[in-house]
Amino acid sequence: MMTTDKKYKDEEPLTDHQSEGENYNEEEESAEKHFLEHTWTLWYHNPQAKLNEQNYSQFFNEVYTFSDVETFWSVFNHIRGPSDITTGTTYFLLKEGIKPEWEDPKCINGGDWVYSFPRKFNNADQYWLDLVMFCVGESFTYSENLLGCCVANRKNQIRINLWVNTLDETIVKKFGEQLKYEALKLNPSVTIDFKSFRDQLDGKKTILQTV
Repeated sequence: MMTTDKKYKDEEPLTDHQSEGENYNEEEESAEKHFLEHTWTLWYHNPQAKLNEQNYSQFFNEVYTFSDVETFWSVFNHIRGPSDITTGTTYFLLKEGIKPEWEDPKCINGGDWVYSFPRKFNNADQYWLDLVMFCVGESFTYSENLLGCCVANRKNQIRINLWVNTLDETIVKKFGEQLKYEALKLNPSVTIDFKSFRDQLDGKKTILQTV
């Protein structure tokens, strides 16, 4: 299935050599496509959005939707890495049809694993790329329960989240283990935490699992 160009209105996520209005894969489209198991949408949270907007969804912009390996690389080769975007912004990579909101019907009954680390580590871009490849490559054991992932550039830290659609203890634990040891290849001494979306919406900080 071919996808249409859903390009972000602002130039912020683009690399310096990417011009406004240029199609990501216009010159790189290959004759043969290697299709992914799912279609994915890359979202960008705009920190400059007016705070008085009534519609929360307007704070998010679709960068591109893709369904094959070639377009995936074309898109990710033309956007800035998470360490190079404006502080306060976030990238989301979610399966098509899922909005980057905890309240989304496909998200609300699940939760997310979180790994935060100081910006001075300078490895955010590689972590992000490793994780998105793990996601689109269907490398998680329970990939049918995967919603997607996101990376946030904050003042003093980078935060990476893995979104899943379930609170099943066995499935959630497996996601955490694979995120830590396989996707990000973190040191065993590092810990990551899992929280439910409903708890976070209610302002609760309950940690359901730790790996």
